[in-house]
Amino acid sequence: MQENLTLQHEKVIDLGKGEIHGESCIKVNANVLNNGLIAKIGINEFATLMALISYVDKNGECCPTQLQLAKRIGVHKNTVNKYVKNLLSVKINDKPIVTRMITMKGCGKCITSWYKFHL
Repeated sequence: MQENLTLQHEKVIDLGKGEIHGESCIKVNANVLNNGLIAKIGINEFATLMALISYVDKNGECCPTQLQLAKRIGVHKNTVNKYVKNLLSVKINDKPIVTRMITMKGCGKCITSWYKFHL
């Protein structure tokens, strides 16, 4: 049976305010949980995955800082960096869940991580 995580980006229209918002959500197929996804990646990495998804755009990309992720899951930024590194090695159906591209700005002083989801 296939294991699936599905990332969706939806437009939400607030008729009262006349505003359109983008929302991202992840659907986790019960088979993924039944087959041990959380045990496979670890509860901390699962929390990190959920935090990353909270920043994702309609293209399945995001670039939160270490501090933003750390605050979202309640850990130090060095700890979240370890969780991200572990998460990047996780594959489902032989495909990575998420990949990261690191860019440096200002003579290598500022590092920005861009994350791309492959769900």
